[in-house]
Amino acid sequence: MNWKETKDKIAKLPRVKYGYIDATGVGDPIAEEACKIHQWLMPFKFTAQSKQHLMEALQSGIHREILGYPEEVAEELKVFEYVLSNGRIKYSAPSGFHDDIVIGLALAHKAKEEKKSKGTYSVSVI
Repeated sequence: MNWKETKDKIAKLPRVKYGYIDATGVGDPIAEEACKIHQWLMPFKFTAQSKQHLMEALQSGIHREILGYPEEVAEELKVFEYVLSNGRIKYSAPSGFHDDIVIGLALAHKAKEEKKSKGTYSVSVI
């Protein structure tokens, strides 16, 4: 979708206490504008290191059974993978699959862990 449609969808997000938006690369201008609209929204820049920390925290949350998620998320998690190359770990979905919901779940988990609050966290994929 075009930038205007994306910004309109972001503007209609429900009010929550805390959340993240992808501010990597071309997403940076949209994230900057979205954070002005929703002060509770925080930018998150993906790097190899930040993604690795994010995925390890998600993995820990799943293994500790502190995360719940619907079948749609479980299906994406089943195909999500990591590849070790030159001593680095790369996390992604294989070609032909999506990982947006997995990344969204990881960001929601990060928000929950950082705010140390209980409750329901949701994922909005735009």
